[in-house]
Amino acid sequence: MDFNYINTYFPKIELSYEQVHHKKVPNLYIAIPQGKKIYLWFTHFKNEDVCYTIEYNTKFKKITNYKKCTLFFDKKLSYGTVLHGTNVTINKTQYFVTENIMYFCGKNTTHFSYKDKLAIYDDMFNSYIKQTAYSRNELIVTLCLMHKNKEELMKLINNENYNMYGVLSRNINNNYSYMLPLNRNVSNNRLLNFRVMADTKCNVYNLYIHDHINGIQFYQKTYIPDYKTTVLLNDKFRSIKENANLDLLEESDDEEEFENINEDKFVYLDRFFNFKCYFHPKIKKWVPKEYSNDKRIVNSNDLK
Repeated sequence: MDFNYINTYFPKIELSYEQVHHKKVPNLYIAIPQGKKIYLWFTHFKNEDVCYTIEYNTKFKKITNYKKCTLFFDKKLSYGTVLHGTNVTINKTQYFVTENIMYFCGKNTTHFSYKDKLAIYDDMFNSYIKQTAYSRNELIVTLCLMHKNKEELMKLINNENYNMYGVLSRNINNNYSYMLPLNRNVSNNRLLNFRVMADTKCNVYNLYIHDHINGIQFYQKTYIPDYKTTVLLNDKFRSIKENANLDLLEESDDEEEFENINEDKFVYLDRFFNFKCYFHPKIKKWVPKEYSNDKRIVNSNDLK
């Protein structure tokens, strides 16, 4: 039985107590995802190289759940490799975002410097793990977003499709590090791809998302905070000559425009475009920022 094997042979997890020191100068910033923390264990069982996701209670040192998963990896990892990270879902595909490595090919790496661990990650993701999924039943193993510059990391976070818990500031040459949880308003300012359609009412636009059961669904109306956003959307959805040249506002309408009193005479209600949007924390609505060529739109699960 798998559980008996896992319970007996899963390596002892030794907590790594890193020193918190705000005066030490960090030289690497790491984005830590929000979500369930699990372990990924590569091992050999019944003449098969296998990989399990393990839910482990570190307080009671007890395995609470496990699942055999499918991914492409080199059999050398089955000599005993344990990763710690976060399980996230993006567009129905399961990802394991690696935050730490406890064992690598049978060697205990818990107390390695982060510089040494970075070298292992580089080797592992280039030679041991294939980051490809051919179906939604397969797991993709990846690494946390990281950058030497915190501002550049925040740009990467804003373009990511999953929520972040915080930013870990660390010095890769020792075990000094400290975590700063992200302000919820900041984490919500990540850019998400929505389908946008115009409303008959002036300066009103509707957002649509993908629901895994019902397909494309209306989500909410956009928030239009300024003239720049109005022009951005008018350019795609409305036939307004003044949009390109404000001087035209002083010109009189031609006779045909004047006689047409239909509410939707200048709007294309059958058009839809995808826009990258950010969340406005005070208004509690999403704001279109820029047109997007990405055909994928945000999933309802990503907004919960």
